[in-house]
Amino acid sequence: MKLFPAGSEWRKWDLHVHLPSAKMSNSFETKDGGIDWSRFCSIIEESDVDAFGLTDYYNLDAFFTFRTEFETSYPNSHKVFFPVVELRLNEAVNKSRDDVNFHILFRPDETQERINLFLGSLKTELTDEKGRQLTCLDLKTKLLLESASVTRRAIEQAYLATFGKSTQTDHILTIVPSNNDGIRADKANQRKLGLADQIDKAADLIFGNSTNSNWFLSKERFEEGAGPSRPKPVVTGSDAHNFDDMLSWLGRTASAPNEKCVTWIKADLTYEGLQQTLVEPAARVAICDSKPDFKEPYRYIKKIEFDNPDFPSEVLFNPNLTSIIGSRSSGKSSLLAYVAHAVNADHTFEQQQAVAPKLKKADLGPAAGHTWASVEHIKRNVVWGSPEATTGQVIYVPQNSLFEISTRQAEITDKIRPALFRAYPEFAKDFKRFEGEREVTRILVETAIGDWFSHTEAVRIRAKDLAQLGEKAAIQAAEQSITNEIAELRKASSLTDEENAVHTEVATELAEIDERVRQLHSELEELVSFIDISETLGVTASEQVSVAIGISPTAQSLRGELGLAIAALVQDANDRLKDGLGRLIVERYTKLTAERKGLIERKAALNEMHAPLIARIGELAATSDLEERLIAYQLTLSKIEAQETQIALEQEAADRSVQEITDSLVSSADLHERLVKAFRQEMRVLDSMEFGLEIGTAPEQLEWLAQGFNKQAASDYLSSDRQRIDLDRIKADPMKFVQALESGRQKIRQGEENKALATRILTWTPEVRLTATLDGDQVGGFATTTMTPGKQALFALTLILSESDEPWPLLLDQPEDDLDSRSIYEVIVPYLTARKGERQIIMVSHNANLVVGADSESIVIANRHGRDRKNRGDRLFDYRSGSLEHSEPLKEKSLILESRGISEHACEILDGGTDAFEKRKNKYNIKWA
Repeated sequence: MKLFPAGSEWRKWDLHVHLPSAKMSNSFETKDGGIDWSRFCSIIEESDVDAFGLTDYYNLDAFFTFRTEFETSYPNSHKVFFPVVELRLNEAVNKSRDDVNFHILFRPDETQERINLFLGSLKTELTDEKGRQLTCLDLKTKLLLESASVTRRAIEQAYLATFGKSTQTDHILTIVPSNNDGIRADKANQRKLGLADQIDKAADLIFGNSTNSNWFLSKERFEEGAGPSRPKPVVTGSDAHNFDDMLSWLGRTASAPNEKCVTWIKADLTYEGLQQTLVEPAARVAICDSKPDFKEPYRYIKKIEFDNPDFPSEVLFNPNLTSIIGSRSSGKSSLLAYVAHAVNADHTFEQQQAVAPKLKKADLGPAAGHTWASVEHIKRNVVWGSPEATTGQVIYVPQNSLFEISTRQAEITDKIRPALFRAYPEFAKDFKRFEGEREVTRILVETAIGDWFSHTEAVRIRAKDLAQLGEKAAIQAAEQSITNEIAELRKASSLTDEENAVHTEVATELAEIDERVRQLHSELEELVSFIDISETLGVTASEQVSVAIGISPTAQSLRGELGLAIAALVQDANDRLKDGLGRLIVERYTKLTAERKGLIERKAALNEMHAPLIARIGELAATSDLEERLIAYQLTLSKIEAQETQIALEQEAADRSVQEITDSLVSSADLHERLVKAFRQEMRVLDSMEFGLEIGTAPEQLEWLAQGFNKQAASDYLSSDRQRIDLDRIKADPMKFVQALESGRQKIRQGEENKALATRILTWTPEVRLTATLDGDQVGGFATTTMTPGKQALFALTLILSESDEPWPLLLDQPEDDLDSRSIYEVIVPYLTARKGERQIIMVSHNANLVVGADSESIVIANRHGRDRKNRGDRLFDYRSGSLEHSEPLKEKSLILESRGISEHACEILDGGTDAFEKRKNKYNIKWA
């Protein structure tokens, strides 16, 4: 059997083209009084149809004449021709009572002798003058041909006489039309409906159009009592009877009244390829204008080329599903890795390291014991379907990746998120807005906590300083006593009451000036590093004045013009804020300097103005001493009042910080509620998976938050076993919590800092986790998954394929690992079958249910050279590719890959290979050996 290295491919087939020698309905133009075989052959060769069913009535001698003519004219043609004999049954089911047309298609390599043996054994319902039934070969005239009919029983007997008791489909395939002279029964006649079902059972394929396909793919199309119906492929045929029809209809669509459609069959151009349509009638046959499963040529890999004696020069891949199989260490996973690395080395490194995080990048490679550096000498090149394409991407899934992805619960949200956002861009905006607002809220809480601790610490320090100044009431009493004593002494002196009053006023003012000058000096010292003074520019802001603006999202996280615009906006704001800050500092410094200068000048003026009085008072030693004490008391009282005022201000600020913490926590909770509401506005689904959203804190996270507490001490904020923190209780009264920390009532672990602990706990926000539900089973969120391994693998595959907007090839290494057979057949196989129409899949597998069950378009057999498994040219690794339908019996050959067909290799290599082939056939109750 001919081997097609690229495997099963979609091609145009026309199984109903009439030969020009037909005695009935022959409208072909003749040449020199005979059949124009040259023109017939040229039209066939120049058409884009690859496989033909060349038809004649009751006799196929013309087919062999044609084949001789064609092979002489076009010896290198790839076209394939099936001999088809058209008969009429002696049964009619339609309203017009037309006999049902019945076509028998033979193998293209069937001999003329055996076909004639069959037709010579097939008796018609016509008899000669002696009453003997005429066979098909006895029909020599147009009249006899037009009058003849056969029975289904006669066809069975002719088959037995020709081919013996072999499986019928090994030698012939039967085709009946659905419409016109077919089995569209008169629905008003129950007997006709039952008869149509029986003829349907006898047929392998149906001639029809796209509107008939679903009906004949149904398992419930028969009348009651007729049993289940086998799904059957529906094909079209041009039914061309002349050259004009051939030119107009071969491989083309025609509108009514001569409605014609194009049939595409995904199979090798062999009889066995056509047989595969009986196994997968829905997947292998399509009636449409353009090629099914179309993929942009630059998005699928045609082949990989090697320039190394250890490898073949090239390995071909199918645009749909290619399965690489082989025994252990045969080079199948290495081939896949070489393809991935040749396309995108960085992606290959990332995917391999995700599965083996303990390995260094330098340790990764195409196979165990081989690093990428060690195989640099193996030159390889990936060729895409488009000759112009030189680069592309792949999605590489190394062995065990699916299991790893689906079991890392905390990372599942990160996997779901891009797929969810790609499918629901509006929710993606909601989520990004939520993250931005939540970050602002977190910063507000963090800032407010810091402010509260700062203000509370300031209150404590000032209260301590206040206590050092003394009791206010006692100082006030002492002040009054000294005031009275001074008054009595001055009455006895020579000073007038007015002079005493002036002196008291001046002395108090001078004391206040001295205190204020000390304060100004201290404040100016704080500003001096932030200003520069020069003769030319005067007072300016120094380089120590700086500004740092934090934003979310950052300019670096956004692409293109938006990122640049945001960066420019931030820089402009930074410059303006820095200038404004500098001006404020300069203005403050200038103002304080001017105030200090003015006070110093005022002090000098008072001393000069009241020098005589101050001197006379100084002569009264007792009064002078008392006045100094009085001034000291007054200054102390002034300090006490100032401290009291500052304590009140600091406490007010601390109270505001607590309110800001409380308000921000409420705002955070509201943000989460709004996110849930936005998510639940519609059902979020992707490839039969329903997404969900959960908000909470995992137990291990509560344990981590509790690490800062002293677990030996009693606490209102720990669980009964003191292992987890009671986050709800803390956030219900955050002021009580921070006061307990600040005061020391809540004991913390040695080395922990109370403000840092409060910040860590109060800025902790519930985690947003996404879930995926498939057939009632969930993965993700906070609970343990209920998904079977098969569903987990399907979940991981779905997310992997959703990571890219473009349908780049999927390179999948042994997805069956850690999966049971049922999961493979019921979950992964249907998924791959659906996805291979959208994107190319190249898969390494040792499981027959995957390879055969998913109807791989191409099988690549891998072999490592050995004493009993030799490769051509003794190369270390060799590969042979072809379709599932390629079959060759075992041959005595030293080269293992050439010793048998692709299907035979698959049965030998794959786990359960023979059973998988049988299961695939039995799905549609196919009966052949």
